[in-house]
Amino acid sequence: MKIPNPLIIAAVLFWGWQTGFWIFAIPIAVLVLAAYWIPTRWDLTTLDFRQIATFCSVGFVGLTIYLLVSSQSVYFVYTLLQWLPAILSILLLAQIYSNTDVIDFHTFSSFRDRPKSSESRDRLQINLTVPYFAIAILAASVSSNRDISFYLGMFGLSAGVLWLIRKRSFSIGICLCILLVAGSAGFVTQIGLRNLQGNLEKTVIQWLSGDLTRNASDPVEKDTAIGDIGLIKLSNDILFRVAIDKQHIPIRLRESTYNRYNSSTWLAAKSQFTPIQPEADRLTWQFTKTDAPYTSLTISDTIRNGKLFLKMPQSTFQISQLSAEKLQKNQFGTIEIQGSAKAIDYQAKFRTGINVDSPPSNDDLDVPESEKIALDRIVDEIGLKGEPPKEILRKVLQFFNRNFQYSLNNVIAKDNRSTAISTFLLKQRIGHCEYFATAAALLLRKVGIPSRYAVGFSVSEYSALEGQYVARGRDAHAWTLAYINGSWQEFDTTPPDWTTLDKPAASLWESIADFWAFLGFKISGLGQLLQTSDLLKRWWWVILLALVGWLLFKGKGQSRRITSRRRSPKVVKSAKQKVTNSDFAAIEQALNARGFFRNPAEPLTLWIERINLDQNSFDELLSIIALYYRDRFDPLGISFEEREQLKNAIQGWLERYSS
Repeated sequence: MKIPNPLIIAAVLFWGWQTGFWIFAIPIAVLVLAAYWIPTRWDLTTLDFRQIATFCSVGFVGLTIYLLVSSQSVYFVYTLLQWLPAILSILLLAQIYSNTDVIDFHTFSSFRDRPKSSESRDRLQINLTVPYFAIAILAASVSSNRDISFYLGMFGLSAGVLWLIRKRSFSIGICLCILLVAGSAGFVTQIGLRNLQGNLEKTVIQWLSGDLTRNASDPVEKDTAIGDIGLIKLSNDILFRVAIDKQHIPIRLRESTYNRYNSSTWLAAKSQFTPIQPEADRLTWQFTKTDAPYTSLTISDTIRNGKLFLKMPQSTFQISQLSAEKLQKNQFGTIEIQGSAKAIDYQAKFRTGINVDSPPSNDDLDVPESEKIALDRIVDEIGLKGEPPKEILRKVLQFFNRNFQYSLNNVIAKDNRSTAISTFLLKQRIGHCEYFATAAALLLRKVGIPSRYAVGFSVSEYSALEGQYVARGRDAHAWTLAYINGSWQEFDTTPPDWTTLDKPAASLWESIADFWAFLGFKISGLGQLLQTSDLLKRWWWVILLALVGWLLFKGKGQSRRITSRRRSPKVVKSAKQKVTNSDFAAIEQALNARGFFRNPAEPLTLWIERINLDQNSFDELLSIIALYYRDRFDPLGISFEEREQLKNAIQGWLERYSS
């Protein structure tokens, strides 16, 4: 089967329209269209096609590696699929401009030996227009467009193919009605499937990319693992990098802050994000002014799905070297940016004691009724009533360090008699950072100290390979913010050895993964540099011409050269002529002369089976009839070479069996 060039052109333009890849779609469509007026055809062999396929494979693998390391998410598969028609276009055009309509399927296997001549008739032959047509539609389907245009385009292209392969004896009216009914039913069905796909896609992709961990940041609601039974497993993957002086390590980098607790969930009540305008350089974002000495650090992170919550030290008053389309901050210090860039670097300037978060409110003193009994017992146990704020912090920290253990293996369950936090404080004094941070925040509130719940990362691991500090998924952390002496201060009651308990023994696999992540980090930075520079914008056509030139002349130094042939107008015209009934009628006349007559309306295959010819004659006639039927009834017809083969077969059979 072969897809006509007009349908290929339509599919390519449809792909370019849906994905925005017009820079590739238009040249490909023009080259396919030009085949109608360019008679020259390359004399390509199986080896030539194999080399072209290898070239496409190298491009595919290179693009896969680049997208994988630059995105660090399985979402790269979508982008990779969108690029497939561009990568495979070289192979398609090679077939179109060659003197063959089919390619040996095993051309695409580099590890299989070349077949012997006796095996060639058993090899699978394919026409690349069919898989390329399907790939173009598939690539168009993964675009971000969700309007009716995609469905209409896909329906039109599919209907075009079905129309070509329909039986000619079938009623045109019935065919049109069936297509319209199927199209309408499909449109209604795909609306429901789209919603189902969206939910499944979101869940599966997040699961595969590790986004269903407790690290995922929501600026409004934080669902903790408090009260869940089982072992919490955190990723060892490097999420971002930090360049800072060693004297400031370990350092906590806050991502989100919450002020109201209710049944294992922290909320940012009445959260409101306010846009922050950049300074004149468009790279500096100021939250408050200060002339006092400060500390700075540089963070290298990745924007996923167009937005990112920044990891910031407490009391950050300025961000610089950050290119973003939009930056907004809520009253609790959570900062969200939006941008099209993938890899970003930004510098945070901070100084202890500077206030950038809103003053405390009644929500910062709220204690759930279900927790008050346990909290009152702890307040009395460690003697917090009437103590000054600093002494309260000292006693609370000492209480947790002396009486509690850290573990990611949850053994505290929710029940109807007591809450998980109450059980943690009074009975099973073992848990992870979410327990410690929540219990400390509620204890401080019980004695009148406003507090909030902060989540982010604790950075302490230095990478000798990268020459900077790295933060992994397992470095996710939660701590308390206490309002003391007019400013918000960090208060971390999780036992200090939690980082060593979470860190597994270093393995060879982790070292390899770290090296791969570092390589991806560097490549991503290079890709970002190329995107922001004018190199590709100004010189893409030079790079494209160089690649095309290399492909066309790469065989110049070989002993065998690729040759081209020009189809004469006479040959082109004859290729459109079918084998007439009179050509095949000569065989029927020869059989009649030998006493074998065909019954009215009897199929040819049943006729020759009935007349009991010798085996050689029978086998040869079956092959001739199969090719003859294809030439007469297949809407796509047969190739010029097959048509010549059919004529020669008829003539040869007549010469051998009519005498």
